[in-house]
Amino acid sequence: MVSIAVIDYDMGNLHSACKGLEKAGATPTVTDSPSYIDRADALVLPGVGSFDPAVQHIRSRHLEAPIKMRSREENHF
Repeated sequence: MVSIAVIDYDMGNLHSACKGLEKAGATPTVTDSPSYIDRADALVLPGVGSFDPAVQHIRSRHLEAPIKMRSREENHF
């Protein structure tokens, strides 16, 4: 089974993101765990209208580095 990490940074519409993934046949996991983000097969970073406060939340949860590392990998989608 493919593991899809929906990143919880205390912002973004997690419910809608998960519902959309479930409708497409996926089983998403909402997480703020850097180690789970590192292991997941795919990442979803739900958007918000104002990204500056969102980046502050991402940084406060120490999620910036794992997100950047995964986004640089060759086989991401």
